[in-house]
Amino acid sequence: MNNLAKVDEYKAVATGLIDLGIQYGLSLVSAIGILIAGFFLAGWASRAIRRRLEKLKRFDQTL
Repeated sequence: MNNLAKVDEYKAVATGLIDLGIQYGLSLVSAIGILIAGFFLAGWASRAIRRRLEKLKRFDQTL
């Protein structure tokens, strides 16, 4: 296999990877953003619920 054939093969692989990046890149970034937002929202909700429950007199702290 000569060098020109290798270059053509690398170009084909690079083109395929670029196509995949264009096709799925925005979806991947969106999914990661949703996961990060979900972690922050879950933490916020957990702290809010914990604060509310700590104010209740009849709630057992060990739960």
